[in-house]
Amino acid sequence: MGNIPTENIDDLRAFILSIRKKVRDHYKEGDLATAVSLIELLAKDIEENVLPENDDETEYHDFTQMIEYLLYKHYNNNSEREINWIEIPGSHVFFDYGALLLDAKRYDESRAALLKSLDCNPANAMAYYEIAETYKASGNMCDDYVANIKKGFKYAYTPELFAKGIRSLGYYFSEKQQYDAALCCYELSKYYDPKSQMAQNEINYIAQKTGKQIETPSIDEIKACAEKYDFPVLPPSEILNCINSHLKFAIDQHTKSQSPNDYETVKYFTLLAGRLIFDDINHQPRLPKS
Repeated sequence: MGNIPTENIDDLRAFILSIRKKVRDHYKEGDLATAVSLIELLAKDIEENVLPENDDETEYHDFTQMIEYLLYKHYNNNSEREINWIEIPGSHVFFDYGALLLDAKRYDESRAALLKSLDCNPANAMAYYEIAETYKASGNMCDDYVANIKKGFKYAYTPELFAKGIRSLGYYFSEKQQYDAALCCYELSKYYDPKSQMAQNEINYIAQKTGKQIETPSIDEIKACAEKYDFPVLPPSEILNCINSHLKFAIDQHTKSQSPNDYETVKYFTLLAGRLIFDDINHQPRLPKS
């Protein structure tokens, strides 16, 4: 690409955004080859000329949310390296690159690009899910497919992220003809993402495939199935614990300062906690009591 600005972070971010927009425009127009070529050049350029390298003392990541940064710090609290949050959106570039390579059926290259995206932002659940998609798309429903989904769960801090991972496990069980587990996954995902039609579409597919009338499992049946097949019914407790501890700290800070910035932080963590626990429509707990 050659003329990437490296002196000013705002110019750099604007440049990267402009190239990503061109890539999306070419993709929407059906020109996948040009889209891949453009994002490949950008990815190579920022990797060689822009992104800082991790060393023994510091690692550099471009988290997109405060909760991603906090969760990554929590899961790596024994690390002696300083975690430095940078503003260079390398993870977005490599994610775009990996997604386009997946579309181009270049699965190994897609996986490599997505792993680089995770190097830039290791707290991105969607990158783990997209790596799983590379196995799915190539017809290889292997243990690595499940392993990457479960890695993504560690950073599934919104109900939609958790639901997507659960639906992906449902697809795995469906492919293995373990339809009881698949059905429970799909029904569970609807508690977390009721607006999505994808789970119901897959349930309809199971009904068509088996020729049987589908009965909706109860929450107790879903929990029993989850224990049998080793999948979660709730996002990891570490996520809610992390949110709640920082919410408490933010409330204490705002009580002392009455600062608008501290108030926004309180709102941020309150919304995260509320959306994980309660649905957006009836404001009732997402999972009914047994």
